Amino acid sequence: MLQQTSGKKVSSQTVRRVLWQHGYRGRIPRKRPCVSKKNRAARLAFAKEQQDKPQTFWNTVIWSDETKINLFGSDGIQTVWKKANTADNAENTLLTAKHGGGSIKLWGCMPSKGVGTIHFIDDILNKWGYLNI
Repeated sequence: MLQQTSGKKVSSQTVRRVLWQHGYRGRIPRKRPCVSKKNRAARLAFAKEQQDKPQTFWNTVIWSDETKINLFGSDGIQTVWKKANTADNAENTLLTAKHGGGSIKLWGCMPSKGVGTIHFIDDILNKWGYLNI
């Protein structure tokens, strides 16, 4: 029970119901990187400096990225909408595999001439993107 300053007792269910009536819904918040105002300004300035570079410059640039693909399931939060006392129903359960089911890591690049080769990564990349050997 919650107690207001007026001395009245209010149940948490009543609070949830009133919030629902006013359009509030319980949701998982979106995630975004923690970037300071100073870094945002620096990134924008950098992008503006690059936008008028000639094609000859961009011919020397190679974009690259790596990713992890789960072979089974997801690393993210998954939710289901269900009615009370239906937790064991098949549509309200998620299948799992012991130890996460494994994953693969891929690295690829894209120069100005087209897509590069995709590589499977067995080792750990350090913070600069190089393989730790």
